[in-house]
Amino acid sequence: MVNNNNNTTFDWCDYYNLAKELNENEDLTEAKLRVIISKSYYCAFCLSRNFLRDKMNDPDLQDKYGKNRNGKFFNSHKHVGEQFSNDPNNPIWHDIGKSLRTLRTNRNSADYHDEFEGKLEFESEMSLKLSKDIYNYLKQLY
Repeated sequence: MVNNNNNTTFDWCDYYNLAKELNENEDLTEAKLRVIISKSYYCAFCLSRNFLRDKMNDPDLQDKYGKNRNGKFFNSHKHVGEQFSNDPNNPIWHDIGKSLRTLRTNRNSADYHDEFEGKLEFESEMSLKLSKDIYNYLKQLY
């Protein structure tokens, strides 16, 4: 996946590329599978957040320190997912929101739980797929 980001900001697709590279490794340890899930989520989340911030001019995502339009810290992960999920008339937006919710649930489990609920191999593959799907959906929306 290539973002073709021509400026000096971080290319969030690099997280996906790292996860894909790890997934092609023959020695897939639990730590690597957890990193694949985590980085797949962060690629999709940050691309989605940036779409809402830059293309849709979401007023709650304009502050680089994570404060909303009222100057208060808020849960941007929840906000981004909800912005996409809350448009029932747009199936692409709804699919992005649903995929972000799945990715976030798996990422939280991979990053915070001692025991992963589910099958790590399956969830890492699914995370890569969902992240790429979101990337492709966002390309259509730009």
